[in-house]
Amino acid sequence: MKSIQRNFNEVKRKCSHGSSYLCFIEVIKSKRFSKQTISRWFNKLVDPEDYEKNEKKDILRFLESITNMPEDNQKYGGKALLSHESAKKEAIYELLNLS
Repeated sequence: MKSIQRNFNEVKRKCSHGSSYLCFIEVIKSKRFSKQTISRWFNKLVDPEDYEKNEKKDILRFLESITNMPEDNQKYGGKALLSHESAKKEAIYELLNLS
């Protein structure tokens, strides 16, 4: 699965101001990776400073939901992407350049 790392590095290069967590989301969304694969690559690629340690289990559940989400997000009506409070806050801060 080196393609995850290669894609992550490419996304990170293109969005150098984005957090590693947001780059990881971009790489795995709608790609149907297993829970084990997500966890392994999350631990290798995402900077621990990009998330709260006590939220890690919730984050991994969230990542699992978006990797299995249809590409067009129709099935979930867009709600899966909004299910994790940290991701929402971080995305808003990124958009407003407040981070």
